[in-house]
Amino acid sequence: QPQDVGYYGLTGVTRLKQYLGNLNVVYQPAKYWTVRPGVRYEHLRQDSGEGHFDTDFGGGAAARAFIDQIEADSRNSWNEFTADLEVRYSRWSNWILDARGVWNQGTGNLVEQSVLLPNRSPVIGRDTDYERMGQRYTVNATWYARPGLTLGAQYNYRLKLADDRNLRDNTSNATRSGDRYPAFIIDNDLETHDGNVRVAWRPMSMLSIVTRYAHQKSTITTTMDRLEEIRNGRLTRHVITQTATWNPTARLFLTGGLNLTYDQLAVPGNRFTMNSDNNYINASLGAGYAAGKVTDVYIDLNHYRADNYTDNPAVTLPLNAGQKVESGFLTWVRRQGDRLVYTAKYGYASSRDGTFAGLNDFDAHLFYGKVQHKF
Repeated sequence: QPQDVGYYGLTGVTRLKQYLGNLNVVYQPAKYWTVRPGVRYEHLRQDSGEGHFDTDFGGGAAARAFIDQIEADSRNSWNEFTADLEVRYSRWSNWILDARGVWNQGTGNLVEQSVLLPNRSPVIGRDTDYERMGQRYTVNATWYARPGLTLGAQYNYRLKLADDRNLRDNTSNATRSGDRYPAFIIDNDLETHDGNVRVAWRPMSMLSIVTRYAHQKSTITTTMDRLEEIRNGRLTRHVITQTATWNPTARLFLTGGLNLTYDQLAVPGNRFTMNSDNNYINASLGAGYAAGKVTDVYIDLNHYRADNYTDNPAVTLPLNAGQKVESGFLTWVRRQGDRLVYTAKYGYASSRDGTFAGLNDFDAHLFYGKVQHKF
């Protein structure tokens, strides 16, 4: 029909060669100190090629198809070195202190090209050298305060640097060019600080509670060809997680979990972009009961809710998630013997998706059966 595009006759092949080598050492320079250095090397070479016929129907009631035959190939080579150092101090029986650093640097080359047949008219022609560097530092402390109570804290710093140098590019990066991608970004850096604290508590022999709070800040800095460097994203995230498990009897267990996430992404001001929220709540309840020596019954309930939908049709497409998903499952498992297991499951799920104006809403019933024989 008019305005349709598609393809047929797709063929392709990919060849991948990958070589990995690593060396790890454990060293104890003193009574309470443990040092674990390591190095790793990776070499990768990937060659790909494909061919297909491209179809494009023009406008109008009597639109005819324009058919183009296209061939494309790419070559990617990559070399990366990684160094790892972990240090642990364990002088006190109720404390564990450790720190770790990881450093990696890699270089590669990517060649991409495609042509129109039969005259081999170029469509894409790029040759790019790229370099990737990364650093990660982790400090961790765990305190076993008393039997049944454990406290921990962790801090992470991550830095990722991505630099690209375009040796050949058939799309101009001039300011007035109408097609500057994809060989347009020449530098993209990500810096992240995050930390978390956690408490594991067992107030009773059959009850276990775990609480965790995490905070993260990330900054994305990007440089485009012939443009100045911009800080195009600042992410702030708070996550609270609570789980509990209770075994009131030897046959019955109950478990529950709650996850609250407050996530905000700030971007430079522009009429076509806006700050983005990804706040949501995720909750689950579960139970298991041993109905007999060989029969178990499980119940699982799940709830997910995100209310971040932004409707701004005069300027942009709809942004952010506005969705509610709820589901419940009942599972019956019977171990008929050492080798034979029967499983039957029924589930119901309901989804309401405001981002797509209800077009993706559904209510579903699930029936599942499995017979497993172990040889």
